[in-house]
This record gives sequence, structure tokens and C-alpha cells, in this order.
Amino acid sequence: MCIKYDLIIPMKNTHLDSLLSSIRYFVQHLQMETIVILTNIDGLDTSNIEKRFEDAGIICQVVDENSLINRERITKLIRNRTDDECALRRTGWFLQQFLKLQYASLCENDYYLVWDADTIPITKHEMFLDGHPVFDMRSAWYHQQYFKTAEKLFSHYSNPLAKEDERSYISEHMLFNKRIVKEMCIEIEKNDFVRGDIWWEKIINAVEVGELPYAGFSEFETYGMYCAYKHPGVYKKRDYESLRNSGRLFDLRELTESDIDWIKKGGYYAISFETYDMLLPIHEIFQDKDIQCKYPFNRLFRILCGQDSLISYDHDTTLWHLLQNGHSKDLFKKIIIYGIGHDSDIATQYYDNKQLIGYMDSKQSRNEYGCRHNQKSILTFKEFELLDVELVMIAARPLPSEDIFNTIKDICKNKGIAVWDISGRIYL
Repeated sequence: MCIKYDLIIPMKNTHLDSLLSSIRYFVQHLQMETIVILTNIDGLDTSNIEKRFEDAGIICQVVDENSLINRERITKLIRNRTDDECALRRTGWFLQQFLKLQYASLCENDYYLVWDADTIPITKHEMFLDGHPVFDMRSAWYHQQYFKTAEKLFSHYSNPLAKEDERSYISEHMLFNKRIVKEMCIEIEKNDFVRGDIWWEKIINAVEVGELPYAGFSEFETYGMYCAYKHPGVYKKRDYESLRNSGRLFDLRELTESDIDWIKKGGYYAISFETYDMLLPIHEIFQDKDIQCKYPFNRLFRILCGQDSLISYDHDTTLWHLLQNGHSKDLFKKIIIYGIGHDSDIATQYYDNKQLIGYMDSKQSRNEYGCRHNQKSILTFKEFELLDVELVMIAARPLPSEDIFNTIKDICKNKGIAVWDISGRIYL
């Protein structure tokens, strides 16, 4: 039996074009009946937008977000609690979460799937297993304030809500049961220990003032815990992985089906392109088709990026910084470093890993540039050409002269050796 559901996408109206460019993935991988876009419709030709979606083969409805919850009322309530401008800038964050819950009042089907506008499904998503709706669970995602707020919202219960699963309910989507959402909001409104009349007013008032700049509430965590507490057995759970901050590694405009297939083989179900993503220098490696053929995505990602945070939050991360932290030992076995002493920590690390077979000496006092092999002899470029090398790291500050740099690159190009410099430019 096929259980029908609508796909709900709360979003800024400025993101409609990017959503349309990826709509084929939604049609291919989700079994929704209709797409409902919740946005600010001021200045929008909604009938034209709906037609563009219909031309792509799907029924679309554009709903004015202010008809569900008024943004200004949220701003006013936050301002009543604090004059912190960072907290006031969280109005949109709260609005997005509240819209996902408020849509239950409009939904005609029993279920609706909320999906983040910046995320693309890349595999088939079966949202029901054996007739049960599914929670897709993420690992290693924990923000204590989310649970403190949820506990406060249900503090009128004899046993308040508590985190019951080491995994997180926060993914880039959630399948909501309309009836349970309505019930949860009513239960929140029953709590006289928290100020406010409407459920979303109580949510804002339940967040500690100091946490308002950081939002301090998660609709996904709260709903998941509520279902586990009040309706155990309704949902099934499964482990889920998505690639966040994909815009740091891939240019969405140049994303190909082979890129997606490569990522998908790594066990990812979806990829996210946040608006603040900036391409890192290492994106050239990830979009290189020869590299993709040689290395599985997960292996390359683990080697070059380590944990998600290494690519997620540092705009200045370069391949040099990543590799100097030791993430290259499975990728490059034979390395020469240019412009760093043989007694440095980095050189020692690679030498101890049996990766370093020599280094380039940039000291002007030597009046020559060559390769010191095994930290003993200085080799000429001609001798360097005879070495079996996989990578040359240009670590000198400033970079070597153009003549020397070009000589190194020419040798490496002829031998198929990877080269990069400390500024993050990569030559493969």
C-alpha cells in the first residue's frame, strides 16, 4: 500500500531558482504527491512558479508563510526578551521551524515530509517501512540546549521529555504525522509553567535568553522525543548519512551524474549546499574524474578532510593544512617537501610514516636548489627526475622563483606527480 504525503519546503523566495535547477532529483527519489513551498510571496508571481514546477512534472502549491505564522510577531516576542541583535537575527530560524509544525493545520494527508531547500536527495527515499513512518537518524549531533528547552516545554509532565537515543533526529528532513504534531502543540500550550498563549510563543519563552542567539530549539529533536515518549512504536528508525557543506567540495553548477554516483557509493543519501558555502581549493581534487576512478569518495574524504568540521567551518582550510595534519598517509606514499627543514615536526612526521623520501632545500645560502634524499645527500633536478615520487609539497614562504617553480611543475607533470603550494593551488 502506498501512503501519500506532501513534500513541504520552507525557504527564502530568493532560492526558488536553485530549487528548480535540482527539482529532478526530488521527482526521481521521493514519492510525494505535491510540493508545497512555504515562502514570503511578496513580489512573486506564484502562478508562474507553480507552472514551472508543473512543467517539470510535479504539482506545486506556493503558500504565503505569513498566512501561517507572522514573522513580525516572532521578532516582537524575541525583542521583548532581549535587545541582542544576534538573537533578533534568529527570527528566520525560528520561523522556519514553526512553519514546519504549523503546516499540520493545512495538511490534508495524514503525513507530510519536510525537506530543507538546500539539500538534494541522491538515492531513493522510502519513508515508510512495513507500514510505519521512518525517522532517519544521524550520529554525532548533540546540542544540550535543544534538550533543555524540550524538557522545559513539557515540565508539566510527571516525567518530562528526555533524550532517549544516542543518535540525533536532526537530518535535513522529517516525516511528520499530522495528528501527532497537532497533539504535541496542544500539549505545549497546556504547560502553565512557561509564559505564552500559543505553542510557538511558549517555545521562544522556554529558550534561555543567553541561548536565543544560537536558536536553542530544535523542532526535529523535540518531535522525535515526543513521539518516543507518547507514541512509541509508531515510527521505525534507521541510520542515515548526508554530506553537509557539499558546496565546499563541489560546484553545484558543475555537478554531474558521475559526481553523484561517486558520492552515493560512499553511503550518502543526500547532499547539502548551504548558501554560505565557499569552494575550498581541494574541490579540484574532488571533481577530478581520474581521482574519482582511483579513490572511493569516503576514502578521499577521510584522508583530506578528516572530520566534517575540517571542511565545514574553516573557509581558509587548504590542502596544505589538511595534509600537514596527517590526513595524507593513505593517499600519497612517497613525498618530497620543498621549503622546510629536515628537522621540522612536519618533515619528521612524514619521515616517520615512511612517506618522506626527501625534501627541497630553499635556503639561499646554499646557492643551489635540489633534493636532499633521505635527509643526507643533495640531489640535482636531474637526479630528482629519477626518483619514484607521488607528491611534491611546496611549503616555502615566499614561493620559489618562477623558474624554479616551473621546473618542479614540469618534472612532476611529465612523471604524473601531484604538486600543490601552500596557498592551496593544486596541480595534478
